[in-house]
Amino acid sequence: MAENTSNAPTGATGPVFTVCVFTGHTGGHLYPAVAFAECLRRRYPGARLHLISSRRAQSLAERLVPGVFDEAHFLVEFPFPSGISLNLFPFLLKFPLAFWETFQCLAKVRPDLSVGFGSYASYPGIVLSALRRIPT
Repeated sequence: MAENTSNAPTGATGPVFTVCVFTGHTGGHLYPAVAFAECLRRRYPGARLHLISSRRAQSLAERLVPGVFDEAHFLVEFPFPSGISLNLFPFLLKFPLAFWETFQCLAKVRPDLSVGFGSYASYPGIVLSALRRIPT
């Protein structure tokens, strides 16, 4: 029998670890994240998977395959405006808020791994994970 060489604690269903999956709000980001989560779940049934995206993703995420993610977290949206306009001001206010909400989420979940599937919504999670030395 192969020896477990990972740093993750082991349980009855294999390694027990927590993964944050950061993704954008569209199907082009969410569906690859679901495929990744399903593969990870098959290989490591004891893994805790957290979906983290913007609030715009909530309606689509609720229709995804049930049981793929253990929890879903929806954070403030901060889409970057195209060009210089009045839309830049809400972005400048929401951008730090997105980092703060993501920081709080990472502190609560305490992941062993963070994975990003693109879009502005995953940027704070991957940056903060790297700063906290969480493998990405």
